[in-house]
Amino acid sequence: MEVATRSILAINFPARNSFTSSASDGVRNSKKLCRGVRAGMLQDVANIAIPTSSESSILAFKADPKAKNSSYFQSPPRKFPILILIHEFWGLAPEICSKAEALADELGCIVIAPDTFHGQSTRFIPKAIFLALSTPQDRVNMDLDKVLSWASTLPDADMQNVGLMGFCYGGGKAIRYATHYKKARAVAVVYGKPLLDVEALRNISGSVLGIFGDKDTQFSVNEIGDFREALEEAGVKSKISIYIGQGHAFWRDMDQVRRGDGPQRQAWTVAQVLCFARFHSFFWRERPEGKRPEGKS
Repeated sequence: MEVATRSILAINFPARNSFTSSASDGVRNSKKLCRGVRAGMLQDVANIAIPTSSESSILAFKADPKAKNSSYFQSPPRKFPILILIHEFWGLAPEICSKAEALADELGCIVIAPDTFHGQSTRFIPKAIFLALSTPQDRVNMDLDKVLSWASTLPDADMQNVGLMGFCYGGGKAIRYATHYKKARAVAVVYGKPLLDVEALRNISGSVLGIFGDKDTQFSVNEIGDFREALEEAGVKSKISIYIGQGHAFWRDMDQVRRGDGPQRQAWTVAQVLCFARFHSFFWRERPEGKRPEGKS
């Protein structure tokens, strides 16, 4: 892994291998589900309904870290950072739930993946594009405000440590929401639409990680470079990771991460170390020397 100058991390991988994927690959390989989740309608994927001030509710998938059940964290009770995970243009789907569970376990935080399409999900690419293009940022901001307001009522939620992460459509929404919700400590944009508005980026107080492939047909390497420069000009601490030979949506699911040392594994490691290290340092700061809680290796 070679770190290039000016905060761009360029990582070489073959253009086509067992790890690379496309949007259609994601459809064909969506059968690996998360704990207690089966394929089907969005209502089958969501495990919570977050109440709002109106009669409706926001469906979401909530993942708690396995270590949360350890006696170490129950006596005395400890609070956990919150990570908001925004889905791809398919809508809330099993793949994002799988990532939510893995992030919860590895980072030791509560992960909430809300449905920002208001009850719609699809495996039909034209409809997915329509859903993404017809969902305004203002509405997403209002929904995520409600999700975080609900999260603040959880007795084990540490609202001083909130992070944002999104894939594809969700990555673009995450970086833009971070300019609205200024308390986020970390933001991870995984092949999401870059934000180039320097004045808007100045509102971000946390660190930003961008993960992209250099063969992404949605965002050119030049646009990704402009994103890095805009973050730099705005004074935002950031790291942009570019994976050589990879196209859009190359990190399909957690099975790719578990299989070995491909680009998905590298992106997973970079996300943990560079973007969410602040979660780690907070989470373990009260840990007795030399001890790890049950459920952590």
